[in-house]
Amino acid sequence: MPRIYFFPLLACLTLSCVRREIKPPAIRDFRSSLQTGLIAVITEGHVGYGNNDVFENVTDYELIQLSGCEHPILRAHALSEMTHRPSFDHMKVILEHLDDTAKVLVDHGEWGLELRTVSDNMIENARWKTSQDRQKIIDEILRRHNTLRSAYTCLRHVDTPEKYYSYLKEMVTRERSFLELEEALYALAKCKRAEDISLITDIMLRNTSYMTSQSFDLMQEFPDTAYIEVLQKYARRMNRLICENHSSSGAVDFIKTLGAYRNDSSASLLKTLFLRTSLAHCNVDTISLRHALVDAIHDNPCPAYAGLQELTKPYWRPPPQTFEIPPLPIDSTMVSEKKDEPEPVGWWR
Repeated sequence: MPRIYFFPLLACLTLSCVRREIKPPAIRDFRSSLQTGLIAVITEGHVGYGNNDVFENVTDYELIQLSGCEHPILRAHALSEMTHRPSFDHMKVILEHLDDTAKVLVDHGEWGLELRTVSDNMIENARWKTSQDRQKIIDEILRRHNTLRSAYTCLRHVDTPEKYYSYLKEMVTRERSFLELEEALYALAKCKRAEDISLITDIMLRNTSYMTSQSFDLMQEFPDTAYIEVLQKYARRMNRLICENHSSSGAVDFIKTLGAYRNDSSASLLKTLFLRTSLAHCNVDTISLRHALVDAIHDNPCPAYAGLQELTKPYWRPPPQTFEIPPLPIDSTMVSEKKDEPEPVGWWR
């Protein structure tokens, strides 16, 4: 072959082997009768309440195309529809789209709007036939997609967190909202490794103002004297937190946890709180907080609380007498038959 033809031929062969980038489907790629509805969904700008009926009339093939299209909102809507249609393998759909981390606005009605990944929205609205099926998704999320919000919220369904220990250690050290971190901290505490207590303590000390009942449950169920420092810091901020939140419910959880420690440090702190003339310098009812304080002392009898029990005895109310109410007869004619759900297991229950 003459040399003059060799190089152009080689160039043609090389260019023909270059892999062309496949562009995701755009709105113009769908039938014209559907385009109007898709544009309305994008214009609305959120997932949730609104134009969901657009996707009820979309074919399965179009849903598959939409699940990979260029607009995250359309992908989120499509995946939600796909995980509820009987014609799709829901497990397969979920596993294939766990890496869609684009953010969309989700409308929670009266609770407002929230930014969430497409994957998280799909997972939290999905249904499963059994808890074992859901567990398979949880395992995949924790091992390979544990930056998702769902990786944190799924931990409440994990009975044996020890097998995910290395992932939990990584999850608790990330910059996340403390509501998410609390889930991971509780799961880490369930592993009952002494070397993790200092890590858990440090994270809670940095987030004392944001602690919820999950943190107090952790300190009650997996007690350690190291957590007294966390409780002392919360006590110093309790007045401000009650006024900022316009509620004393968090403080009640704190007092119940503090009382459960039954040592000299918790006794000293309980006495300091009891002797305060006011537990909150704002217009918040703290009577229930006073009652919780006295109950925490008397419900946890121990040598450290002996003096406190005597001091608070005039304010202590014995537990109310309980009694059983006999079951009422049920008129079977008034009970409607409930059809069995094909997929009764959700993300939250």
